[in-house]
Amino acid sequence: MYAPPDLNKVSQYYELRLYAKGLFDSRPSDQIAIVATNTVWSNFAVDAALAKGNLVHRDSTAILGTYTAHLAPGIYASVGLAYINNPTSITHTRQTGHALNLLVSTSIFF
Repeated sequence: MYAPPDLNKVSQYYELRLYAKGLFDSRPSDQIAIVATNTVWSNFAVDAALAKGNLVHRDSTAILGTYTAHLAPGIYASVGLAYINNPTSITHTRQTGHALNLLVSTSIFF
């Protein structure tokens, strides 16, 4: 996706998704997903933050892997792990570098 950098804080967004369903014969309804993203910040917004003396980065990159198990009709549980390089918007502190997130969720459809 693209937006003119003078009109939007996010100038470019790239995403790659890969899904696989039923990789295991014993679990035909389960799904594995791998998602990679890259968000590029507007050079105007980055330059404005630099002018204020802030520490900045020009993009944020993430990769996420999830496994979703079909537990019963209409009931799914997911567990995933996400790594994010530059997890904040444009500005950051010296302690900010990357994040590792554990994701756990349950979905019930009726």
